Amino acid sequence: MSSLRDIKKRIANVGTTQQMVKAMYMIASTKVHKARAQLEGVRPIHRELTRVVRDLGRQEKARSHVFYQGREVKNSLYIILTSDRGFSGSYSASIMAKALEHMDEGKNEKILVVGSKGHHVFKKRGKNIIRTITNLPDAQVYYGSESIANWAIDLYLAGEVDEVFSVYTRFETVVTYVPCVDRLLPVDIDGVEIDDYEHI
Repeated sequence: MSSLRDIKKRIANVGTTQQMVKAMYMIASTKVHKARAQLEGVRPIHRELTRVVRDLGRQEKARSHVFYQGREVKNSLYIILTSDRGFSGSYSASIMAKALEHMDEGKNEKILVVGSKGHHVFKKRGKNIIRTITNLPDAQVYYGSESIANWAIDLYLAGEVDEVFSVYTRFETVVTYVPCVDRLLPVDIDGVEIDDYEHI
């Protein structure tokens, strides 16, 4: 039977653990609020850019541009965004599952993976990883995204890839996030009718 001293020691250990968990929770909460504020600042820009690109697709002249014209698909580029570390629940697992599901169409895929979690999984599965980006500081996310976009465009224009997809998680709430696959190139104008009037 445990002595009174052992019981007191266990109580003290539990108290210490509670303090550590509370500190970790506060740090995580601060990071979530910061990330959410950044996301809410970017979403209006994303919506407006999407609108402009689709409105351009209403014009017949724009549809002759290489970014709007589809071609026979031989190689597909997937830009897959995962985490660098653990403690992210099913965040990375759901993104990778979504990407693998989409790749099961028999196309030759080339992968740019952001995050070490995705790199390890896709490498283990023998996927064609042509570029990996890890430990990207928050302060360089914008410039890093611009660099990735320019690199993907160069591959597309050179004919090394025939379509470009982005695989990411759409944040809804802290407990709800949806893995998504969006085609970036060629621009998706399904359902957009030709209209020669200016909309921009």
